[in-house]
Amino acid sequence: MAALALVGFGWGMGAAPVHGQEFTQTWTLRPGWNAVFLEVAPTDARSVAVFAAIPVESVWTRAERLSSVDFVRDQNEARWNDPGWMVYRPEPYPEAFVTTLHTVQANRPYLIRIGGSQAVTWRVTGRPSLRHPAWVPDAYNLRGFPVDPARLPRFGEFLRSSAAHHRSGTGPMEEVYRLGADGQWRLAGANDTMGAGEAYWVYSRGASRFVAPLEIEVDRGDGLDYDALIEELPVRLRNREASARTVVAAMQGMQGADVLVSWELDTADGSVAWRPFGARRTIEIAPGARASLRLAPRRSAFAGNAYGDVLVASDGVGTRHLIPVSARRRTTEAGGPTHPHVGLWIGSLRVSAVSEAHGADPTLPTPVPSPFAMRVLFHVGTNGQARLLKEAIQMWEDGTYRTVEGGVRVTDEPGRFVWLTRPELVPSFRGVALRDGVLTGRRLSTVGIDFDGGAENSLSLAGAFEVGGTVSGTIVLPPNFPTHPFRHRFHPDHDNLDERFAAFRPEAREVRRRLEFEFTPGDPGGAAIRDYGHDTLGGIFRETLSGLHHRDVRLLGDFRLQRIADTPVLNPTPRQR
Repeated sequence: MAALALVGFGWGMGAAPVHGQEFTQTWTLRPGWNAVFLEVAPTDARSVAVFAAIPVESVWTRAERLSSVDFVRDQNEARWNDPGWMVYRPEPYPEAFVTTLHTVQANRPYLIRIGGSQAVTWRVTGRPSLRHPAWVPDAYNLRGFPVDPARLPRFGEFLRSSAAHHRSGTGPMEEVYRLGADGQWRLAGANDTMGAGEAYWVYSRGASRFVAPLEIEVDRGDGLDYDALIEELPVRLRNREASARTVVAAMQGMQGADVLVSWELDTADGSVAWRPFGARRTIEIAPGARASLRLAPRRSAFAGNAYGDVLVASDGVGTRHLIPVSARRRTTEAGGPTHPHVGLWIGSLRVSAVSEAHGADPTLPTPVPSPFAMRVLFHVGTNGQARLLKEAIQMWEDGTYRTVEGGVRVTDEPGRFVWLTRPELVPSFRGVALRDGVLTGRRLSTVGIDFDGGAENSLSLAGAFEVGGTVSGTIVLPPNFPTHPFRHRFHPDHDNLDERFAAFRPEAREVRRRLEFEFTPGDPGGAAIRDYGHDTLGGIFRETLSGLHHRDVRLLGDFRLQRIADTPVLNPTPRQR
């Protein structure tokens, strides 16, 4: 009978992740059988790739929910064609053609038989997951636990908070079998030390949802996946123990300290705000209590278009969870990278100071008793070109379809929202808001800013639309412009007509508005905004007004903008149907 053995389980904590939210797990496997618990989903999950670097004879894992009679005391007695097992046999073994274990998954146990006479080191790099398999009640389950390699717990203390595995927490521990050095599964004692990355046969008396004394939950998926639009997600922690726990949460990578922020209380002044996550966070959890850690990414701090990392949460007494974290910037419809501020921006500017033509210094704006506010609209294209808008209309464009083999109709291009600045394009699209039973577009407009925008009904701005940059442009209002401040069709001195009201004669001067928007590193009002610089921008507004007086009038104020859509292109060409 071949010997089964398990030795030298370690953990590659110091290894650098391959793609941000990846982690490296390391074992030392010796000839014969090894019971391992894999906590990561390999980058290349194919069995042939995962086990290519070690002399594997066979790999086994359970295929479905177990029954009470499926416990195997000697893995050599398991039948390779048993439908309850998935088995991988590499070439050139004759049984290779009947391999049923084609991919390797996270949080699953694997029984690995190593050939040869030398111990081998096996490393697996992949993405962790918080999704664990369900327990089968009143049966032995082959599984592992999120054990902290820096502080290996005893079986009794690790399982005592679950009545399904430790009767009433003080009674006898339910049976746990581990692989011994002589190749047999033997009963583990409550005072025996557990191993990290090790799998066991564990009995569950009745139903169980136990994972560890420290439980971790997230709202969606198996980690913190913010994608491109989600602003914040909580990590919920539960202490199942009868004693308090101090949980330390730290990012595996160095970038996470700057990218993530957490919502927390400042005990010094009692304020609550988003603060940098930093190197680590310490959370105190009372016995049987719960706690929550609200985390959000600062996309403005991304080094590229995507961010990935692993949040490591440990309680210092035996439990450690690996939480994958990922977020990305917006991309174009084609999927490529874009300017970080692409899209439609809306906000308000506030004029708080105006120069006095007859003041001591006619070039210096002086504060006004009551600031004047007005709306502004911008659009930023994929190349970073910023344009000032006076109106934007949101419409809907239906998707297109095509027929594939068999007469099946499938989506070719999905439907999308579009933004228009050219009113003549409105009939080519569908409305998005119901008014008096009719679908119409949703229109945004500005009152204090008007200009001749040409064919695209917009004004191109010079400069960089980004933190630390400045964009500027000039609005020209000719004497006959409809919203010229001195033009009045019912006043003979301001109608731009001669004394017979027939021929054009300019009676109003040309007015020029030189607008400048300087983007500051922080909110102009001093507000603590979570991801200022990504979806929120602000800064200093300046305007030089010529034509109202023989001296220029200068205005000074501030502005704040919010991105409301990531549409890369205005006025798209309607799709052909």
